[in-house]
Amino acid sequence: MNKAVPRAYAQLGRQVQAGMTRMLVLRAARDLVVESTQAAAFTLDAVAARAGVSRATVFNLFGGKAGLLNALFDEMSHRAGLMDVDALLTQDDARRALGEYVRAFADFYASEHALLKKLRAYAALDADFARLVEGREDKRTAGLEFLVNRLQGGGRVTLAQKRLAAKLKALLVLEVFEMLAASLTVAKAGEALMEMVVSVLDRDGRRVVRATRAAAHGCAARPVPS
Repeated sequence: MNKAVPRAYAQLGRQVQAGMTRMLVLRAARDLVVESTQAAAFTLDAVAARAGVSRATVFNLFGGKAGLLNALFDEMSHRAGLMDVDALLTQDDARRALGEYVRAFADFYASEHALLKKLRAYAALDADFARLVEGREDKRTAGLEFLVNRLQGGGRVTLAQKRLAAKLKALLVLEVFEMLAASLTVAKAGEALMEMVVSVLDRDGRRVVRATRAAAHGCAARPVPS
């Protein structure tokens, strides 16, 4: 019998076991955040105890508390269809990309609002939670600036486009979604959020296009110093 076959099966078994352990730890981390009452309660030791594994196992899988929190957020994002944001943002139809981006955030907020509220609250108290939230906010800013720029023809992102993206970002926050869901239904809240984004984009977007064209015209008309 080929000796490589048992080794291959053994390696596959270890990979499956590692994947199952990873899922178990992430579930424990998720439950601990939701059920805890203070940020200090979220430690590798506490997660390991809840998952029934050693602290070393958690550390080897995620490389520390920050790595575990990022993996937890990635798992949340994957559920909502936000994991492959690059593919979503770069599809051919920029308007459709915006719509799917907003809907993905609405689904994200609808399914993960309890955990997201805890993560945001703990960000004010704990440096690792703060870095997690800040990093995700930076990604959202970059994604919206990219989308606004695409919708307006591409090229270099202008200051006016950055400001418009900031306005859209202010709408795509958990608090706005919760207010809409409280007066409507969760499903209707997503639709209302999209309507608000489109309204701001259509109203302010035209001004941004005019400002961008004017700036480009001014740069072209300005004489080059000798």
